[in-house]
Amino acid sequence: ALADTLMEKGHNRIPVYDKDPQKIIGILYVHDLLYLMKNNQLIKVHDLLSAPYFVPPHKKANHLLKEFQTKKIQIALVRANNGKILGLVTLEDLIEEIVGEIEEFTPI
Repeated sequence: ALADTLMEKGHNRIPVYDKDPQKIIGILYVHDLLYLMKNNQLIKVHDLLSAPYFVPPHKKANHLLKEFQTKKIQIALVRANNGKILGLVTLEDLIEEIVGEIEEFTPI
């Protein structure tokens, strides 16, 4: 059921929090989770989490793109000075801002 939901929603990375949505503890890469589920391995979600990367809301897109490239990350959480999570930005979001909308490719 979980695998079906993840595939249906089409999200590749999911922020994970502990009790409070404002307290993000990591980023779950859906591919990793689905691979382990497919192989019937016991899973502790915490072991699959990547460290969250936080950026301020005033970060310029071109600077963030450079950071994504150097740090080899594809998602950042936008956090205000008061610590509140305002949203997230992905590598795809940044590229679309630069080159325009990216059409999803669905194999036949």
